[in-house]
Amino acid sequence: MNLLGAAFILLNSLICGTSAARQECHIPVDSLSERSKGVILNKDGEEFSLKTPKSGVFKWNLDEEITVGCPEDVSTKPCEVPSTRIVIGCESSTQPSAKVSDTVCGRTNEGKLIDVGYSSPDGKIAPFYQLCFDVKKCSVIYSKHTLDGSAFSTKKSRFRAPAPKGLSICASYISYFYEEAWQDRNRDSWGLSRDHYFQRAPLVPEVDGPVNSWKGFTHVYVNGAPGWDTVVDGNWAKVAEQVNTLARKSKKSYSVYSGVVYPENNNHRRFLDRNTNAIEIPQWFWKAVIQGDEGIVFFVLNDKNPPSKGSKPFCSDNKCQKLGWQFDKADPNGFVQCCSYESDVQKILPESL
Repeated sequence: MNLLGAAFILLNSLICGTSAARQECHIPVDSLSERSKGVILNKDGEEFSLKTPKSGVFKWNLDEEITVGCPEDVSTKPCEVPSTRIVIGCESSTQPSAKVSDTVCGRTNEGKLIDVGYSSPDGKIAPFYQLCFDVKKCSVIYSKHTLDGSAFSTKKSRFRAPAPKGLSICASYISYFYEEAWQDRNRDSWGLSRDHYFQRAPLVPEVDGPVNSWKGFTHVYVNGAPGWDTVVDGNWAKVAEQVNTLARKSKKSYSVYSGVVYPENNNHRRFLDRNTNAIEIPQWFWKAVIQGDEGIVFFVLNDKNPPSKGSKPFCSDNKCQKLGWQFDKADPNGFVQCCSYESDVQKILPESL
């Protein structure tokens, strides 16, 4: 492959405009359709990271390198005038990749940190987000990503969600347990009615990806845990949508952690894969949205029914209504608590916060 490589061949083309007056190159994210297939990267020596757009546009100054990652290679081309057409494309579609580190995480060091994003042919990862994942139990603990409200285009994305990808991280064949046929055979033991089922509840939501390729990185089974369908599509989705709207309107950058709370009593713990006690079903989902020393933490009950009497709240003052966060009726969409980022929820959140 020559210097320009596959990323700049006349396949699945898009236009990178240059402006002599502005002395820059620019690529609107809207022109990076699913057919463009590659990802735009920052290159620092031999290391890569995902380049973040501003207001839905990637920009380079003259003579800066435009770096594009494809499944087959990473290629560069300088931003220069009078080039008014820079053709970017890949021979095949970029797929989400994951790299498991040796770094332990979780309150009892039960998890390993996993980077999820673009992988170059030589195995270098440019992550969109990070997971703390219990490989033994094939169960997620929490996720972390940056939500930069200034990155998004004002135009509505036309992204078509793909089927979730299975990554070879744990022994359980995760996708099998989300299949309708399997759940139909096990409805009685789970107490599932014909109207309800478990589906993957994503911790890092598709909507937080400002670029189509980033959105695709969220559609992996390890980015999620089993949730009741009405909760996943109900108030858990509403939390993600409203947090994303906050970031877009404020154009500020937030650190977002999302995770699960599993039952403390072992007798109450449930797993989709009961043969190996894997793919654990959480009791609660949570999302912490933080900027500086301030933040809010949402807790969503993973149950189509309201909380049982005597259940202990995560915070004494539910701030949802007071702060203007609007959610659906608790049942069957998931009861929601909104807590300030303070000491009474610290024991639930990752040890790094």
